[in-house]
Amino acid sequence: MKLEWIRCFYEIAQTGSISKAAQNLFITQPAATKMMHALETELNETLLHRTSSGVHLTEQGIIFLKFCQQVLTSYEQYLSEKDFYNETSAYSGVLELAVSSLLLQTYYDEITGRLAHCFPKLKIRFTEAGVDNYEKIIMNNTSICGLIMASADMYNNAASPNAPLQSDNPAPLVYQTLLTSPIVLCASKHSKYASLTDAQLEEKLLSEDMVAISGGGKQNLYTYYDAHDLYTTNLDIVRKRLLYNEDAYVMMSESIAYKKLIDKDIILLKKTNREARISFLYHQNSIYPANFLTRLAQELQIAIS
Repeated sequence: MKLEWIRCFYEIAQTGSISKAAQNLFITQPAATKMMHALETELNETLLHRTSSGVHLTEQGIIFLKFCQQVLTSYEQYLSEKDFYNETSAYSGVLELAVSSLLLQTYYDEITGRLAHCFPKLKIRFTEAGVDNYEKIIMNNTSICGLIMASADMYNNAASPNAPLQSDNPAPLVYQTLLTSPIVLCASKHSKYASLTDAQLEEKLLSEDMVAISGGGKQNLYTYYDAHDLYTTNLDIVRKRLLYNEDAYVMMSESIAYKKLIDKDIILLKKTNREARISFLYHQNSIYPANFLTRLAQELQIAIS
């Protein structure tokens, strides 16, 4: 079965005339008639009832018409996406991407590998940014995009995943949520917290003032020690402190915890009712074309998922 047969049948169904359909498709009437004979022969069904007043669909023709509509719609979508991917894949130049240290540690290989595959002519330049300074970096430079993580309660409207983060002077930034993950408590399996119930963990840990291990600010990824506070974005240091200090625990995104921390020695204590979001952001007057930014967000989402 050929696509041109399907398109011809669909046009005949719309016009009720083989001759009008042929004119619309810029083919001759005999060519259209030949296509319909070939289509009916292949399906072993009569699709058209020909009368002096025009052409009408048979019962099988009505059923087949629904199939034709789906095929033609899917084909048009394919052509559109093909053009979109071909056009965006050819984008060349330098992309500056402001990324938090934690996300770089976790997803560097996935991000660079995915973007190199999808945008072979594009060069990636990373700038380290934290929750406290990414707005200033991108607001002052329309050539920089960002990839950040923040807890959901940092958003002005938690019900709107693409709402901007809280700020005294909201920047003209566009946000797109790529990944949402529960925030979890983790510790060594030998930690004094390992045997506590959820209620005890809630009382002892979640009520404490915790210190962020994210790159700036106290919004998303936290760690707390009874003896002293630790402020770091280095996951290797966090791992060592969890293993060698029974008082230590970390509060962080579940997606990163499972990828970088949780193993036979470090365990998940509890999922909290809070969420962390990884968001892609850019200036509303970005120098990059809109279709490229759309494609970039799609590929970053695949890379971190």
